[in-house]
Amino acid sequence: MDSALKVISTIIEKFKLKELILAVLIVCCVILFVPTDFISILGLERWRDEHRSIIGLILLFCAVCCLIWLFSCLKNRFWSFERQAQKVSREYLKKMISSHEQDFLIQNFFDFERNEFKPTARLDMTSGYIAPLENAYIITRASNMGRLNYWAYDIQPNVRLYLNKAVKEGKIVITQQGYRWLL
Repeated sequence: MDSALKVISTIIEKFKLKELILAVLIVCCVILFVPTDFISILGLERWRDEHRSIIGLILLFCAVCCLIWLFSCLKNRFWSFERQAQKVSREYLKKMISSHEQDFLIQNFFDFERNEFKPTARLDMTSGYIAPLENAYIITRASNMGRLNYWAYDIQPNVRLYLNKAVKEGKIVITQQGYRWLL
């Protein structure tokens, strides 16, 4: 299935089908929606009247193709950022996070009563652990206002789900005496 889609996308790129379909869409719009006075100057009035339904179908097909390409382009741009942020956060949690940052996350975001990570916490802005965790898409500032040095921070939803799943699977074991982090 993926190879067939790659072949189709290669054909579209090689033959410049997107540009061709957009050009046909513009021409069909001009032929159908330009006033009769201008079409009669070109000598296409009778031809337009005879082929109006075919031109309309071609216009509809081209418009649908352009809309599909537009939505897929927008979806890919939005989806790729989320996927990239998730990839960065997972890699950081698995390979790069220091034991001090693990302590920081557990002390501030872990709820011992529920045995899971809570979504928000008030963090000291002077802490040196906030910037690396923000850059790794693990936490984010919840508001731009706070009391003194304490501001509200949220743990990213995908990170919270990932950490809570790891707690349930026993990859992260947290007790009052300490913790074991095996991601």
